Amino acid sequence: MFVTDDSSDVDGSSYTDDGVSVIGTPVWTLTASEVSDAVMASLVPVSEFAELTSTLDDDASHHRVSEEDAAYWLQDALEDDFWYDAETGHRYSAMLVLGDGTAFGQLGSSPEFPEPSEENGFGGSDVFLDDPRVADAINRLHAAEAGEFAPGTGYLQVAPTGPEPSPILHCGDISCDRRDRMVAAIHAPWYRIGALNGSTIAGKTGCTGAKVGPRAVLTNSHCVLKDDGWVLNGYFHPGQDYGNHLHAGGTAVPWSGVFARDWRTHRKFDYAIVYLEDRQSAVNLGWFGITWCNSGAEYDGKSVYGAGYPGEMELCAASPFESKECKGDMYYDLDYLGSSDYRSNGRDDENLAYDLDAQPGHSGQPIFRTTNNAILAVHWGGFSDVDDRYFGARFRWSMYNDVCNWIAAVSSNHGTHPNCN
Repeated sequence: MFVTDDSSDVDGSSYTDDGVSVIGTPVWTLTASEVSDAVMASLVPVSEFAELTSTLDDDASHHRVSEEDAAYWLQDALEDDFWYDAETGHRYSAMLVLGDGTAFGQLGSSPEFPEPSEENGFGGSDVFLDDPRVADAINRLHAAEAGEFAPGTGYLQVAPTGPEPSPILHCGDISCDRRDRMVAAIHAPWYRIGALNGSTIAGKTGCTGAKVGPRAVLTNSHCVLKDDGWVLNGYFHPGQDYGNHLHAGGTAVPWSGVFARDWRTHRKFDYAIVYLEDRQSAVNLGWFGITWCNSGAEYDGKSVYGAGYPGEMELCAASPFESKECKGDMYYDLDYLGSSDYRSNGRDDENLAYDLDAQPGHSGQPIFRTTNNAILAVHWGGFSDVDDRYFGARFRWSMYNDVCNWIAAVSSNHGTHPNCN
């Protein structure tokens, strides 16, 4: 159902989506009626409404986290009564918060789902193996490792200097920015990645998300669980290109409701699902698969992409604009993982480390295999005392079961996930 909301970010234009003519902003809110009976039966109603905030941005404090930051956030989480079951005193492992702030807590682990595998496409809606960018990027990476910077539009080239943006991984300015700009994300899986924010207008950024189900977008929980409350409604801009919506009917797709772990307790829990309005055009984008490895040796030598939407005012070496501002475009980088990038203890337990350039706005971007487009981790940022790696919450059985359960929680009339249903 679409209505005009004059208080929203409306450009006043009319458009057609899925055959429905709309004036203004499409408004949709996730309610309990759309959540599966099985999932609802496993949750505990929370007596209080969630505190709401409308600011979906990627706070730069998550870009480089200090020990003091982590200690503060942990204490904040442990003292947050909203996360405790009033009857048993047990802390919820995850929470579903509907679009109006009605909340439900999950006690214990999610149910188990079928293991994603190559035979079932890792749960993705397809496996796209012939993207020419993969071979090109790998060849250029080899050239750079050999000391020969290859020409191109920004990827692995010697970048021009400019005003200092938020720190790039290696040197703090864009002189070593290796990311390339994605020009028109017209191929899978690139158009399954989008900017998440509160605006209907293309070109705006906030955090990044990736479709992992017919209506499910994977992002960081720190993007939706903020210091001053929850962000429960917004817009997903799949494959946006500067000021253009190239997909999903040519408009941003409303999202509402959040299922999330509490990132404040540990960064291995920095993941969440937000739910899209049930549009045929959005389901038709398809979705990523998911996979993981169980040891450092299994990760060694695997090539991965990280792709997301840096803040529009951040600076990107491959930007076509004289100012070098990123301007709401997608930027991506490629890396080969090493065995030590599998982390299994301490503050980076169950994280994946990688050498991929990123800035605020990239939070929530998928870290995915170049060969099968299956997501290995969801990027959240890095530690202030580690200057050669960023980190993402690494998929493993427990995280996969969470995400799969959350995908299954809200079904679509236009498509079904092969594993998570």
